[in-house]
Amino acid sequence: MTLTYTIVLVSQWLDVHHQNDWMMDRLQWFDRMLLIWFAVEYLVRFWVASHKKRFVLENWFDLLAIIPLDEFFRPLRLLRLIRLIRLIRMSSFLWGFIRTREVQLSILVATVIVFWGSGGFYLLEKDFNEGIQSFNDAIWWAIVTTTTVGYGDISPVTFGGRMIAIVLMLTGIGLIGSVTASVATHFNQVLKEHQREQREENQIREELMQTAKQYIEQINQLSPAEYQTLLRTLETLRSQDSPKKDKME
Repeated sequence: MTLTYTIVLVSQWLDVHHQNDWMMDRLQWFDRMLLIWFAVEYLVRFWVASHKKRFVLENWFDLLAIIPLDEFFRPLRLLRLIRLIRLIRMSSFLWGFIRTREVQLSILVATVIVFWGSGGFYLLEKDFNEGIQSFNDAIWWAIVTTTTVGYGDISPVTFGGRMIAIVLMLTGIGLIGSVTASVATHFNQVLKEHQREQREENQIREELMQTAKQYIEQINQLSPAEYQTLLRTLETLRSQDSPKKDKME
């Protein structure tokens, strides 16, 4: 649900900026670079895959991300967001952070507040504010206000619009603090997990070294006759194992 709300919100944000040629040129360039990168990466993985059909079925999301249909059909512009999600998934740290409950809740709250604020702002300001020509303008204003950027290109002129602006600004400040705390918590968890894995590896390495030392000490304590018996036993086992390997080859 959170992902759906985010896709819709970003889609509307892209619509708002369709008149900004400079921004759209760079967004389209970035989108094409992602498309080329993902296409090459997908084809290489497909080429080396032993089971082609299984690879396609298991990686359908990656295939969907490299389909350039959005260049020809405007309703399919959400495919660009799929590429962005694919880019985020390439980073295990970032993808793990996005999937945390706190971050998903923050995104959901921000999305609901932005849509609520933009809807109310549009209804209150559309007849009094020259900067509000469409609902997209209201969404743009709500996003700018919630993120505390404050470009100043659109300002509320009604009392209700100003109250909505205050709510959005306070919400944005709270969400920034929440996300910052979530980043610190997630980073701390990843660091602890890495340290735990390092301790386990060191413990296994130490146990193997101790076991090897014990075997060496036991061998050193063997008498010459016992040592020769051990060598013959190993030679017998090796000779019995060789025919099995030849058959397998």
